[in-house]
Parts: sequence; structure tokens; C-alpha cells
Amino acid sequence: MQEESYISIASEASREYTIKRSRFIGICGPIVSEDDATGFLERIKEEYPAARHYVYAWKSNSPYLIQKYSDDGEPQGTGGRPVLDVLEGAGIDRGAICVVRYFGGILLG
Repeated sequence: MQEESYISIASEASREYTIKRSRFIGICGPIVSEDDATGFLERIKEEYPAARHYVYAWKSNSPYLIQKYSDDGEPQGTGGRPVLDVLEGAGIDRGAICVVRYFGGILLG
């Protein structure tokens, strides 16, 4: 039997940006199951409890394709779907990304 090959996220990592006084923290991490993804998101919400939005996407093909994304109050289609597009565009399987936003008082568009 041939071993399955895929691209994934090796370990959790984060990066922070400020745009027009809004603070954005992007966190990515490995997941295998929906339970893993739920736990990943719960940990982020505990770590950043005062954030305005938690936009996320995750996908896994183990053992079949499951994926989910959320705009979490951002305008429809502007948050979660583009994050899922990043995972798909990079060919990543068994990975999750969450973008945490602290609103800085200026609407971004």
C-alpha cells in the first residue's frame, strides 16, 4: 500500500499586523479532525478574548474531505472564504488558519 502524501502545517505559528489602527493576528496550525479544528479555535478565543472577530478556515482530507470557514460578522465572503482560498491555493491539507481582529475604530472597506 502506498503511503499518502500531502502538504500540511508543521506547527502552530502566528504573525501580527496593524492596518489603520486595527490589529490583526493570523494564527495557523495543524489539524486532522473537526475536533482538532474546534479545539484550535477555542484556544485562540481564550488567548484573545476581547477581539471583535475570529475569521477562520480549516480543511482536512482525513479520511474524507471536510472543510469549514466563517466570516464571523465581517461582510459576507470577505473573511472566511478568502482564508480557505489561501489553504487551497497553497495545497495545504490538515491545516487551519484563524485571523483575529481587534477593531481600531476605522472601517476598512
